[in-house]
Amino acid sequence: MWYVEDNRGYITAYKKVYVDEVDTSFLKESKSLENGTIVDSYILTPEQFRLDYAILEGTKKDDLIRQCLEQNIPVEKSDKVDDLKAKLVGNKQVLTDWEVDMVRWIEAELKRQPLFDFFGKTENQKEIIVEYKGLKLKAKMDRLDLANKKIRDLKTSKDIEFSKFLNCSKMEYELINNDEYQYGFQLAFYALLCKVQYGEWFDGILDCVKTSGNYAYEAYFYRKETLMQIANSILFPALEELLECEKSGNFADEEQKERGEILNERYYPILDSALQKEFRLIEPAFIC
Repeated sequence: MWYVEDNRGYITAYKKVYVDEVDTSFLKESKSLENGTIVDSYILTPEQFRLDYAILEGTKKDDLIRQCLEQNIPVEKSDKVDDLKAKLVGNKQVLTDWEVDMVRWIEAELKRQPLFDFFGKTENQKEIIVEYKGLKLKAKMDRLDLANKKIRDLKTSKDIEFSKFLNCSKMEYELINNDEYQYGFQLAFYALLCKVQYGEWFDGILDCVKTSGNYAYEAYFYRKETLMQIANSILFPALEELLECEKSGNFADEEQKERGEILNERYYPILDSALQKEFRLIEPAFIC
């Protein structure tokens, strides 16, 4: 699992410290996480996307053979689909036809939505490493807006569908009532790093978009006061407990039992023509 390997020795918003003790080579990235990674790269760092991924004119064997011949690349009878892809693009990951449609439709929807770039220029994939009470904390933020003190996190999700019963999208309901995917916690973690690095708490914004269907978009706004409240209620107690565990070497039995599990797969009708004109303000009901 690339995420764990890239962050060994650091506390991040996604992993517990004990993953540094185990081999993670057997872990397979979940499809939802893989989709999110592709979308993040395509939208936020297009130059890096072109280095890591390739979009071909069709991925069936006949399509690949045709593309090889058009580029005067020799083709052997024994060549399989993966062999042909390697001849065309080397070791880049080739997007499937479905993934190509996904990133292009998402790109079109985000360009159409006024809130996605509402505050202007951001620094994308901004990595911050700080020390907090002896703990090494690390985060890579999708978009950081230093001028306006905003953290923006791009999320792909299936839950951006309006529910008449809930009178909001399922995503908004989850963010307010239990934050199943810990997105608020993640923003609070990022905001803490900004506080340590820049001396101020930042507001947080979740930009959420569907990966299929109508590719609907919603933006959710967390005031810095809300992120401070989440930090006080959940993040700081967790970090203090971790500090105590590190000092004593005593991890709870439940944590010992979960050491081999390592990761959770916690990777979430608006009209097709709808434009969101105001941020949905998130004030979680479950924090003290």
